[in-house]
Amino acid sequence: MRISPARIYAGVALGLAIFVVGGSLTADFSPEDAALGPFTISRDALFEGRQVAFRNADQMDQAHALVSDAHKTEQQIALWLGASHQYAINGYEAGAENAVFHANRLAQEQGLGLTYLGFGLPNGNAHEFLAAYLHFRHQGLTPDRLVVGALYDDLREPGIRPRVRALLETIEPAALQDLGSAGDHLTQALAEAPSPVDRNAMDGTPQKLLETHVVGWLERAWDPFAQRHRFNAWVGWRWRRGLFDLGELLRQFGSPTRKVPPVPPGMQVWNEAALTTLLQIATADGVAVLVYKVPHPQTEDPFYHDRERYDDFHERLRRLCVSLGARYLDLETLIPLPNFKFESALDHWHFREAGHVLLAQALTSAMAEHD
Repeated sequence: MRISPARIYAGVALGLAIFVVGGSLTADFSPEDAALGPFTISRDALFEGRQVAFRNADQMDQAHALVSDAHKTEQQIALWLGASHQYAINGYEAGAENAVFHANRLAQEQGLGLTYLGFGLPNGNAHEFLAAYLHFRHQGLTPDRLVVGALYDDLREPGIRPRVRALLETIEPAALQDLGSAGDHLTQALAEAPSPVDRNAMDGTPQKLLETHVVGWLERAWDPFAQRHRFNAWVGWRWRRGLFDLGELLRQFGSPTRKVPPVPPGMQVWNEAALTTLLQIATADGVAVLVYKVPHPQTEDPFYHDRERYDDFHERLRRLCVSLGARYLDLETLIPLPNFKFESALDHWHFREAGHVLLAQALTSAMAEHD
């Protein structure tokens, strides 16, 4: 079947129109802001012009500089290891700041001589946080204080993501040998071959070089084309938003209570070993350690997790902290339920800015008491 020139011209015109309209619709859209869902977004934290929250093990050179400069001025560093509750804001409004920012603000207002460095990993597991601490330690940047957000649900998380594996590669293998089973797991992660580089058979060919030249010229000459990836992200976000709106409609008629699948016992043992090792090493280093139970929404529905296993984990963790001389804070009920909600939807892990302020206040009060 032969396609007429008119259809070809019409297709090209339609494509041009989509790029123009799409660029206009998404001019103020930020894909990263929408990454965690239609009503929860991740936020960086800049305090006095310096980044103090580092997500996904990015920009570690700036994190190193923050610790180094603080130690030169006798400012203490609190390395805060936590999942996305540390930096993601539910129901974000312009100007809202996350808990890492507010903790630094409160520490300055109270004259604590303390800088919080937030190291956040979405669904981060204990081995990854152990790797992060060992990385700073091996760089000669051991923090003065360590804050650990203990999130029961993340005991289910396996493996070590590539960016954290890159931190492990900065550590001498011999430094992992005396860390028990957790050290064995980290050594195994180092021994595993990284993912192969993605290659294309077209690389280096005249066609590929021509395509690269044409695409580069179009991106420089025509902004809507340069922003095509943002438009694609916006389409995906609108689709998820539509599903959320449908869920809102169904919730008006009632919906069954959803409980999360139980944490696999083997994964819990695997991650608890790393968490224990992290706390043992930090306290042996003379670091003041503070562990807190991550806030959880309090509802009239059945508890989201297996309550008995949830409480058993935190009680054993509390006893471990006591035995090591570390501080343990139970912040499960700290944040009121409305801060976890957007309309009628409930986010069990993320809260509004008011919740971030409450978390920062609780941690900074504990820090002040330590002084």
